[in-house]
Amino acid sequence: MPTWAAIMLVAATSIGVIPAITRQDAGFVLVLVWAFIAIINKQAAIPVVTTTALITVIVLLVALAGSVLFRYRRSGSLMPS
Repeated sequence: MPTWAAIMLVAATSIGVIPAITRQDAGFVLVLVWAFIAIINKQAAIPVVTTTALITVIVLLVALAGSVLFRYRRSGSLMPS
C-alpha cells in the first residue's frame, strides 16, 4: 500500500503543477501543500510515503514560485494582469 500512496501523491502533484504554472493559482497549490504536510505528519512511520510527500511539496512550491517569478520578469509587476 505505501507504493500506491506514493503513486497517488505523484499523480496529485502532476495535477497541481498545471494550475501552478498556467494560472499562478496559489490557493489550489497551497491546499495540496497543506494536505501533503498533513500526510507527512500522519504517516511519519512510512518512509516511502513521507519522502514522496516531501518531494512533492518541494516540487509544487518550486513550480508556483517559478511561475510567479517568470510572470514578474515578463511584466515587471507581481499583480495579475
